Amino acid sequence: MKTIGITNDPALRSAIFWQQQLDDGDKVILQSQEIKQFNQQIVKESAVMQDLKKYPMTQEAAMITQLLNSNGTILAENFYHQGLLVTDEFKKSLLDKCNFNVLHGIQKLKYGVTVRRANLRILPTNDALYSSAEDTEFDNLQETAIDPAEPVILLHQSLDNDFYFIQTYNAYGWVAAKDIAIIKERITWLRYIKPEWFFVVIDKNFRFTIQSEEVLYQMGSKILIKCIANDQVKVVVPTRKANGDLEEVVVAIPASESLHKGYLLYTRNHLIAQCFRFLDEPYGWGGLHNSVDCSSLVNAVYRSVGIDLPRNSGQQERAAGIHYTMHALTRKERYQCISELQPGDTLHMNGHVMIYLGEVNHTPYVLHSLGSYTEHFADGSHEKVPVMQVVVSDLILKRYNGMTFIDDLTTAVSFRSRT
Repeated sequence: MKTIGITNDPALRSAIFWQQQLDDGDKVILQSQEIKQFNQQIVKESAVMQDLKKYPMTQEAAMITQLLNSNGTILAENFYHQGLLVTDEFKKSLLDKCNFNVLHGIQKLKYGVTVRRANLRILPTNDALYSSAEDTEFDNLQETAIDPAEPVILLHQSLDNDFYFIQTYNAYGWVAAKDIAIIKERITWLRYIKPEWFFVVIDKNFRFTIQSEEVLYQMGSKILIKCIANDQVKVVVPTRKANGDLEEVVVAIPASESLHKGYLLYTRNHLIAQCFRFLDEPYGWGGLHNSVDCSSLVNAVYRSVGIDLPRNSGQQERAAGIHYTMHALTRKERYQCISELQPGDTLHMNGHVMIYLGEVNHTPYVLHSLGSYTEHFADGSHEKVPVMQVVVSDLILKRYNGMTFIDDLTTAVSFRSRT
């Protein structure tokens, strides 16, 4: 078995191999009621998570302005657009689109739902801003991607009316208005937050066609069930009328192993199986390329068992759960700490998160969506190695700063109650 770096060993790249290392892989970590309580704990302890059911439907303009300004601070950096350095005039045009001038007094908010996979943007534009002229992958304005049928709250609209500024359960930002349907009745909107009868997408993604459009749902997203008869399933799909309001369409789809009625049981075996569904998929910064980056991989895996996590890796590192701090540990102590983890727990470095799989010959392995690592040579030179893929690796890979992954770890997290 290969034990250095990214592995191509067929055994280590198999979910079954890692499941077979466990004696209690099918043991339920948290029951459904315990998951509900744990999700409430995550919301309570997180600055970014929201219980949308409790979100006020009026908001002071100053609060919305503060959120817009928070996103706007990104323009203090230098960026490139279409290979050219972004000008101050271009930056000002982006801020103007935020439509600050209409924000006064108390704002009445609206309910909405996504009608297709949509990009959540830091500013109201589809233009990509990169950190270098050569970069074409890491769009700094891409926050995340949101699946269809995701309930949202509409806080504001852009100057050109092309974007809504929205709040999801774990993020806020700008989404193209064409991707959002407005819901007039709260009772209808609540069905998308806590549907009584639903499928969870358990494959890396699931596609079907509605009104001549192929709609993509990623792992962990929910599809409302209308009825099930024999091998045919009818589901409720949100669509957008010409005036922007919601129109629900009932669609017949074939029974599929990509769908599970309700959440999967929260077990180690399911966490392992779910993360391996993404193996070899392309790296998708902020959900671009209809794929996953490191933290959206973690989010998708845990959503499929009913755990709602923050979107970004640093926020996930601080989320509720059992934490193992590694800042001051020696390498030997770090290996000892990792040996006490369970598969499915997460390992964190600054800006990156990985899913722990287990050990082989005292070597810990992880599955993660990896952008790159760095080769460091004896003469002091170094070379960035692009990966841009979901891989299985050990922790001896090196970062740009020269540290190995094992030595640069900050925290491990087990997403379960402390008591």
